[in-house]
Amino acid sequence: PAGGAAIAAIAALAGDPARRSDAISALAGVPESAIPRVGDALSSRDARVRRAVIEALGRLTHPAASAYVLTALSDSDASVRQLAVTVLSRLGTRGLARSFADLAAGDPSDAVRHAAQIALRRIGKEPGDAAGSPDRQ
Repeated sequence: PAGGAAIAAIAALAGDPARRSDAISALAGVPESAIPRVGDALSSRDARVRRAVIEALGRLTHPAASAYVLTALSDSDASVRQLAVTVLSRLGTRGLARSFADLAAGDPSDAVRHAAQIALRRIGKEPGDAAGSPDRQ
């Protein structure tokens, strides 16, 4: 229980620009067993905290961490969705062509659509290629 509270407190500190970098580093240094607690911080009301958590999860390079980042593709904040696309693309997370194509075609944010287009090109697909077809990666 104390570990979860500590992770939540560190995540909350990530909302402070002066502490953001240190908080991300601390969150990215947690053991594999604590990844779910870090992922829980994606429920923060503060988009700055959610973005910091995504960055930390992206540094963990573990399938469980990637799964939490994947949930952020449907976040209400465009900057969070954009960062989630960028992190998942950088990690090379497989099986996301359809999700990226859907975002590239229909996300309300220009920045998210652009990030998804870049992610699709990175995996060797053009934005129109993956829509409506199964992922073949």
